[in-house]
Amino acid sequence: MQEETPNFDWLIGQWERVNEEKGKNTFENWEKIKEGHYYGFGFTMRNGDTITQEKMTIIQSNEEWKLTVKVPEDTAAVDFDLSNLNDNEFTFVNKEIDFPNTIHYWKNGDQIQATVANSEFQIDFEFKRLN
Repeated sequence: MQEETPNFDWLIGQWERVNEEKGKNTFENWEKIKEGHYYGFGFTMRNGDTITQEKMTIIQSNEEWKLTVKVPEDTAAVDFDLSNLNDNEFTFVNKEIDFPNTIHYWKNGDQIQATVANSEFQIDFEFKRLN
């Protein structure tokens, strides 16, 4: 019996944050590039101007999954290692950095939720599907 390869297909699509502060709009767009490779682009807008953005990849390499996050203001991308994965949720960690050192996503009905956290602070995200 062949073991099924884990996937993040439920993340694919365009998402809008529903718990954003007034005057801001945050979006994440995820696509599957190929088996074992997902690409995400997140951005926040205020008054029609993009104020933050980040590029994310989830890639399987040598049987291990990594989440890499790159924000324009940082010169280097940051890697997170997969610590938990099931059909509707995943957690990536990097204990070498201050914040966030844990990124957790999960499916909740037709929405996705996420937290970015360390031992002292957590930011919660709730996204609705746009497509």
